[in-house]
Amino acid sequence: MESNLEKLQNFYNGLVNQYSVSLQIPKLEAKLKVGTLIFYFYAHANNNTELKEKIKTEAGELFNSTGNFFSEAENDFDKMKIERPDLVQLFKQSTTEEYDLFVKYVQDDVLLSK
Repeated sequence: MESNLEKLQNFYNGLVNQYSVSLQIPKLEAKLKVGTLIFYFYAHANNNTELKEKIKTEAGELFNSTGNFFSEAENDFDKMKIERPDLVQLFKQSTTEEYDLFVKYVQDDVLLSK
């Protein structure tokens, strides 16, 4: 049986490929955007305003402009609650330790892409 961490990693990897192809952006950019998006979804699912603000701040340092990235993320999360409640549940059920390990996974993946 897949752990929450493995499910997060699989969701991330699938979304990176989807973003890279559909948006025709470099893989590294897709990894940064998808990682940020999933971090934000986790914070949103757990009603963690402090973490959401931290993610927004760090994204502002990573990207030239976040533009409407986070308002789109809010809309995507609202759609996810209806279309993929299993993912919302995954974010809610993931422990802080699993989240921290997932963050490290994304960071390592991004570093390997540079």
